[in-house]
Amino acid sequence: MSGAGYSSKCKTCNSARRLEIEAWHEAGDTSQEIEIRLKSLGEEISHTAILKHLNNHYNVQEAAREKYYQSQQQIENDANKRLSDLEILDALIQDNHEIHKGLRLQIKELKDKFTTPMPAIAMLNGVGDSICKAMKTKQELLGEDPESHKADTLLELINAVSETEEG
Repeated sequence: MSGAGYSSKCKTCNSARRLEIEAWHEAGDTSQEIEIRLKSLGEEISHTAILKHLNNHYNVQEAAREKYYQSQQQIENDANKRLSDLEILDALIQDNHEIHKGLRLQIKELKDKFTTPMPAIAMLNGVGDSICKAMKTKQELLGEDPESHKADTLLELINAVSETEEG
């Protein structure tokens, strides 16, 4: 992980071992322990310089907060896209339902007067199929389709078997 700040005057910032120093700090090493470790590797940086670097140029909380907000924004963008897709599907389902109702009425009127024409029945079936497909797509986007549940169950089973084999 790279640090959250930089200074050209900071020995730790300019060290070839900066990432190692920060990793050692993350692992719980004190600045004194890091100073000793660096000396054994042939690099001289005082524990006070390391501590100043960690306090002034290495702010893991700020970097984590920034990444968290970025990930939350990405989640919101993805959710808004999914919501937009769902709204489009809802409108499509509603429009097709209105068409379907109208066609059924027309067919009923024609049936009372004449034999029902096959193109009208084909249109009615086509609109019905379109409604079914849109509803299935909506279920998939919401994760409510049976196939999603099968996949979740299968994943749980695989994880359980893996844990059993490891244990």
